[in-house]
Amino acid sequence: MRVAQATAAAIRAKSPLSLKLALAQVRRGLHWSFEDCMRAEFRIVSRIVHGHDFYEGVRGDRDKDNAPRWQPRRSVQ
Repeated sequence: MRVAQATAAAIRAKSPLSLKLALAQVRRGLHWSFEDCMRAEFRIVSRIVHGHDFYEGVRGDRDKDNAPRWQPRRSVQ
């Protein structure tokens, strides 16, 4: 049970937008070829790197405050 709790806590600390994108990518990629998955990964990363959450995650890690201010703060359904 402790492993599940630690995993859940780690997931909650991540960017809601990144989590939503990762879940969608896994679901869509289930039936894609490896090449299609790599193309999608490249497109996603090429856009994410210009967004707020990427830099905020790096800042939170670098400053060691572990308190990133994600935008949006919670996942939108």
